Amino acid sequence: MNEWDSPEAVLEYAISRGLVPAGESLEAEALSGGVSGEVWKVSGPQGACVLKRALAKLKVEADWFSDVRRVEREQEAMALLSPLLPEGRIPRVLDYDAANYAFAMSCAPDGSVPWKDQLMQGRFDADVAGRTGLLLRAMHGESRGIGEAERARMSDLTFFRELRIEPFYDAVALRYPELASKIRSLADELTGDSPEVRKCLVHGDFSPKNILIDPNGEPVLLDFEVCHWGNPVYDLAFCIGHLVLKGLHLGRESDAYALIDAFCTAYGEVPARLLSHLGLMLLARVDGKSPVSYIRNEQTKERIRSLGQTLIREELSGKPLAAIATLLQGGHKA
Repeated sequence: MNEWDSPEAVLEYAISRGLVPAGESLEAEALSGGVSGEVWKVSGPQGACVLKRALAKLKVEADWFSDVRRVEREQEAMALLSPLLPEGRIPRVLDYDAANYAFAMSCAPDGSVPWKDQLMQGRFDADVAGRTGLLLRAMHGESRGIGEAERARMSDLTFFRELRIEPFYDAVALRYPELASKIRSLADELTGDSPEVRKCLVHGDFSPKNILIDPNGEPVLLDFEVCHWGNPVYDLAFCIGHLVLKGLHLGRESDAYALIDAFCTAYGEVPARLLSHLGLMLLARVDGKSPVSYIRNEQTKERIRSLGQTLIREELSGKPLAAIATLLQGGHKA
């Protein structure tokens, strides 16, 4: 396979796969693929598509590797979920190139923007958060009815362990040995075999960067490479963690809480130990293998560390939303 190192090379590949006809006026644009893949948009008179290929070494400073066969999981998860979710909420798979660990998918509607971009611009829209919570609720709920064979395939946790357990839970446990036993317990909740715990398809990367907001304010969900049959608490903690971080970064704690409230209210049931997993997410984003790039202020980092340790160490119970509100307002310190 040719390297995707130039627009011309990407167009050559797209033509070879029959995704666009040769001889037309075509354009290829590199998109942000996060840290785990190469992503390009190919456009022509007959429409557009997005190409994605997995990378073996992720684009972070630390040595972080993952099996490129995760691209197979990504397109399989999208194919499984497409008939279960409202039309347009996830892209359609157009082509799968197993030999080269690549696939093509449909584009989000014109004018769609990453939710992360809206948040970083200070647009804290509770309606968007509520619609996102409803989408996650639909994904978790509807996926419980998939067949036994599909469930068995999606139960393989290879990619989830490589991309989430090892760089998040294991890395934080090494950094905070006094919390290691509690962190191992949290990891076991995500990887154990209990059907009471692992009971639906879990996205595994339910982050504002992977959620586009279309012109109607509806979310479009991307990046399913760590999707698996697992514990729904992970997706909630992962997303809420990002909302907390952006609220702290921008000094918009109250607005971040309003988003979290809308998100959780729309989702419905709040899983047990959500707060403990949220604490792990906060620590992972400053001290794990993939820290967020926008938090550079050391005082903010120390506040995040304090919140994360409190949530893990004290295993706060009661009403999770009330606890999150108190912590964001600075009412409890580690």
